[in-house]
Amino acid sequence: MLRYLYVFWEPLTSVYYMSLQQNIGVALRALRAQKGVSQEKLALETGIGRRYMSDIENGRRNVSLEIVEKLAAFFEMKTSEFIKIIEEVS
Repeated sequence: MLRYLYVFWEPLTSVYYMSLQQNIGVALRALRAQKGVSQEKLALETGIGRRYMSDIENGRRNVSLEIVEKLAAFFEMKTSEFIKIIEEVS
């Protein structure tokens, strides 16, 4: 399923379609920035490789439910809340 996001530097009639992987990356980057945590610290504390974490944030990886659960736990929220944040990105 594709999601869309208006691109602000182009006319508002332009639509940029984001994949689910990209939505996860945008949401993860925003949550990480909000908490003031580096990508390296997030990777270390969740047991996810730093390179893999970078690929997730850049929308280049499919993310398993196990990883979604680890990320939600790190941000001290339910998995369903984390998924809702991902949905709100679109």
